[in-house]
Amino acid sequence: MVIFEGKYEWDGKKRGAGMPISWWPGSYQIKLVNLQDRMPGVAIIKPYVCILTETGDGFSIKNTFEKFALSVCEHFNIDVEKVLWIEGSPRNPEQGAAVVKPVSHMGKTPVYGTSWRPVRPNEMTLVESCLTEH
Repeated sequence: MVIFEGKYEWDGKKRGAGMPISWWPGSYQIKLVNLQDRMPGVAIIKPYVCILTETGDGFSIKNTFEKFALSVCEHFNIDVEKVLWIEGSPRNPEQGAAVVKPVSHMGKTPVYGTSWRPVRPNEMTLVESCLTEH
């Protein structure tokens, strides 16, 4: 089931206690899909897929991806560690998967970091099926 498909934007301004995604405005096109409906009764380690592409508007979040991921997850009330993050389209040779995980703690609050790796063949098949879903 598609949770959201469209442009996810930020203005670069600080609001409340949280930090902005970046200090400069920008946007990405995202498609957020819940996979649990596809396999009822099966426990899925990462039950969400977020496919994102740069819009060319504003700042790239490649180096601050964890802030972007946390913002998306907070907006849609999803655990950041339960999402498979894929940047780019299946035909893009620069496509990558972001691994967002806690690297430290500030008190009881986790501090997340991001590492990038190539998309695996089974993930590529999953992404292609998600792109056709409406």
